[in-house]
Amino acid sequence: MYDIVNMPEEVKHLDKGGIPSWILSLDSEDIEFIRKFVLNSGSLKKLATCYDVSYPTVRTRLDRLIQKIEINEEQEKENLISFINN
Repeated sequence: MYDIVNMPEEVKHLDKGGIPSWILSLDSEDIEFIRKFVLNSGSLKKLATCYDVSYPTVRTRLDRLIQKIEINEEQEKENLISFINN
């Protein structure tokens, strides 16, 4: 068992079911985008073909998804800091 201070970073972000909180914060379209991204070996060019859009459009979508994940990470940190301080 880990204490809150020595808990590995990858464990801190799991809910009780073992699902990372950042995944739970995504909507179904985001999860489908990630699934297609993985199935296309991370190729944005192939992903653009799948969605029938331009490469820059896919890149913008990926950048927005990255921002969502980063925002969730920041919120998790703020919640932990708030919890420790109270």
